[in-house]
Amino acid sequence: MPLAGGENIFGETAFASSISDGALGFIQPDVSKWGGVTGCLAIARAAREAGRVYGPHFLGGGIGLEASAHVLSAAGGPGLLEIDVNPNPLREAFEAVARRMSAGHLTLSSGPGLGIDDLPTGLLELITLHRDVS
Repeated sequence: MPLAGGENIFGETAFASSISDGALGFIQPDVSKWGGVTGCLAIARAAREAGRVYGPHFLGGGIGLEASAHVLSAAGGPGLLEIDVNPNPLREAFEAVARRMSAGHLTLSSGPGLGIDDLPTGLLELITLHRDVS
């Protein structure tokens, strides 16, 4: 049975070792923990070249989830987008994500960047610290 992992692996050398040693069938870097979009895309391509499945790990808010989905799409080939099913107001505020999900598939926005133009107003009630810099 193929194992999945990678959400707590950091650095190109550690990922290269994890990919080449063959212990993991699913490589799961977290776009917000290491490498961002550029680093994770390089890992995704290396994983695919080695016959592994790229499945980004992301359990945070809506912006990181969108970034993870875009990297997965850019990598091409088979892959899985891990989405936490627990309640998460930082993810749920992005209703557009939920509206674009159907039968286990997420349709990406065709807009520039991640396709997020404005932060949802529902996030304003979650602010815990704010400093006006004007």
